[in-house]
Amino acid sequence: MAATSDTTNRLTVRSPATLLTHEGGGHQLKINKASAGDTASLLFQSNWTGHAEMGLSGNTGFSIKVSLDGGSWTDALKFDPATGTATGAAVQSDATDTTPGRLMRADFGYGPANLLGSVSENSGTPTGAVIERGSNANGEFVRFADGTQICTATLSAVDCTNAEGAFFVSSAIAWDFPATFTAAPSVSGSGGATNRFIGMDTPNTTHVNCKVLSTLSDSSTLPPTVTAIGRWY
Repeated sequence: MAATSDTTNRLTVRSPATLLTHEGGGHQLKINKASAGDTASLLFQSNWTGHAEMGLSGNTGFSIKVSLDGGSWTDALKFDPATGTATGAAVQSDATDTTPGRLMRADFGYGPANLLGSVSENSGTPTGAVIERGSNANGEFVRFADGTQICTATLSAVDCTNAEGAFFVSSAIAWDFPATFTAAPSVSGSGGATNRFIGMDTPNTTHVNCKVLSTLSDSSTLPPTVTAIGRWY
């Protein structure tokens, strides 16, 4: 043994290493405690001061604790015995926790499973996917987790033969956005040819009225394209 045991440390070994090996198969090292409130753990020391401990400390959930001085301890990782989920100082405490070195929780971070989907927010904090894309009879839209929304559409083809001031214009076009904005967006578009451009009325959160203007009378029926950029929250 090369060391002296006592009433607490009844097995004491002083050597460069200790080997426990199998006899014909596997091998288990069992540490048992009398009740849930007791401790069954491995304690790691330096110069007889504890700095790390893992095991069942005062309950039946496995934990890893660390200490700078052997007096104050921090639960770095704790595992729920019923679900296996992890908490502790080494894990994000909430979705806004970006403390360097902490492990990201699956429900607080983003990956292939939740990058695309339905975006949502709570008081400005994203609670859903990063990007949402959709379409309907009014066009296409894309929403981002930061609140940005972009709507696009190709409208019905029109001609520009109605004289109005210095231009020839199409009939009035009403574009209902494929997704609602929280405030009036910025709207732009193309008339479909170099001599054509879009004239917009002031938009609201759901639609905009517009006309295609041409510098010359143009009976060609061309489809204008429109884009609206704003916010969904």
